[in-house]
Amino acid sequence: MVVRITADDPFKDPTVIDHIIDRLVADPQADYASNTLEPTCPKGLDVEVFTYHALSQAWMEAALPLERKHVTTYNWKNTQLFKVISVAQTPDLSHLRWTLDYP
Repeated sequence: MVVRITADDPFKDPTVIDHIIDRLVADPQADYASNTLEPTCPKGLDVEVFTYHALSQAWMEAALPLERKHVTTYNWKNTQLFKVISVAQTPDLSHLRWTLDYP
């Protein structure tokens, strides 16, 4: 299992990370779980969890520049190849930003 978090988001919540890991582990058929597909968390609490197999398959098959640059794009765009879980939260806090995108 691989957990993807980015360096410009230093305010990660370990509870959110654990919840998304738990969602992937709970479904043995799942390849990918994330709170980014249906944004309900503040920007900056983005977490993606996926299997090594899904990462390896994306590495071998992804051809578009966007799919090569952004590690998981191939996985969540190809739901016929990968079982994807979207993790949402209540209340919807997607209007908040907890990220360092700008100097």
